[in-house]
Amino acid sequence: MLGATPWLVDGRPAPAAQQAVNMLAALIVLCLPLWLVQGLQVRTGRLDAPMELSLVPRAALLAVMILMFLALGHTGGGAFIYFQF
Repeated sequence: MLGATPWLVDGRPAPAAQQAVNMLAALIVLCLPLWLVQGLQVRTGRLDAPMELSLVPRAALLAVMILMFLALGHTGGGAFIYFQF
């Protein structure tokens, strides 16, 4: 097939391509807070810069971190098998 695009099937994204896009979007969402904090640290030259923000931005940052922890912390997982040697 000349000119065929493996990422499109009948004009729609192939499942593998859609999964790759979803994973990339999730990666960006998860890394965005880290990038923002690191950007602030680089800009100010201080590692504790996020904790020296004024009350409202610091509270917003901490609220986002807590909400991400609660929303993304437990993914179901599988059975844990414990071996004692």
